[in-house]
Amino acid sequence: MTLHRLPSRTAVALIARREFLTRVRSKIFLVSIGVSVMLIVVGFAASALLGDDDPTVVAIVDAGGRTDALELAAVETGRLSGVTVETARFDGRTDAQLALDAGDVDVVVDGRTVVVERAGDQSELGAAIVRQFGLVEGLVTAGLAPDEIASLAADSQPLIVETDPPLGGDDAGAVPFASVILLFLAVQTAGGFIMMGVIEEKSSKVVELVLSSIRARDLLVGKIVGIGGVGLINAVLIASAAVIAAVVSGTELPASTGRVIAWSLVWFLFGFVLYASIFAAGASLAPSAEDAQAALAPVSVVLMLSYFASIVVASEPDSTLARVLSLVPTISPFAIPGRIGASSISAVEIAAALVLTAAATVGVVLFAERVYVRALLATDKISFREALRRQGA
Repeated sequence: MTLHRLPSRTAVALIARREFLTRVRSKIFLVSIGVSVMLIVVGFAASALLGDDDPTVVAIVDAGGRTDALELAAVETGRLSGVTVETARFDGRTDAQLALDAGDVDVVVDGRTVVVERAGDQSELGAAIVRQFGLVEGLVTAGLAPDEIASLAADSQPLIVETDPPLGGDDAGAVPFASVILLFLAVQTAGGFIMMGVIEEKSSKVVELVLSSIRARDLLVGKIVGIGGVGLINAVLIASAAVIAAVVSGTELPASTGRVIAWSLVWFLFGFVLYASIFAAGASLAPSAEDAQAALAPVSVVLMLSYFASIVVASEPDSTLARVLSLVPTISPFAIPGRIGASSISAVEIAAALVLTAAATVGVVLFAERVYVRALLATDKISFREALRRQGA
């Protein structure tokens, strides 16, 4: 009997629409989005509230007879800036910097030198203390004219020394790690949707009815497109919630934030298609969720290894190892946005990673499509090799 099946474009559109609407209307999706947004908002709010209560501890390095004046300048600067300042005296810069590394102090002031972990609010406070110290010294010295005091303050420009400079030259140290974690969670979640969708259809025998009017490959493409749209919305909502919460809470966002978000969405699509297609193929091999997870164990291992490799890349984005790992197609979707945020990657490297990942994605999709088409109607658990020997649906 000849089956009258829908044209591919129509079939893909129908399946994509069904998958998209089913997922975005489900309680699981709505609850997960709500919980994610709530956690982000609460995290930023707690950070802002708790941060305001902590005094800023300024380490004052012994300046001989000027130590009292330097300590007075620190307290007065904090008062004028609306910041609660506490001071701690140290005999030398080495001891003060050890306290800074241990987190016991926030900034070290040694004469006209300010030592901080990263340039930002603390270094600005230290610079203001140095300038105030210059004014105090001028006032203590035998009568100076106002213009002379102003000139002295202008000449008291501090030297900022960073012991742990941020990646990319600005306050972007957390961007690579945040992008890796969020992209990994987004791809893993969307891949799970694909797997469960295939299992649900197989276990309920719905797939047999669907395949009477739609080709198996059109069903696979429709699922990837529809659930990919859900995953994209999920990623956009979470990123938007994080940016809005940061702005409302007064958190200063790195200059690279917008660029990283844009590239993260691009690489999410590559990562999703790459992993989702193989997740769908693996799910088609098994009649139950437990069997599907067993069949997909090697894929899950590759996904986790790629995630850990991306963390390594984020920790040292300028290293040779980071450059090599970033070109591995399974790792690129997680690692490249972070390196872009750290300003540690060239346009040539981005282009090379895009080409390699696109080529790998096409190959994986073609392989997954062959497995999916041949294994979808199987009622028992089979292997990838057995699926490739079967006749397509």
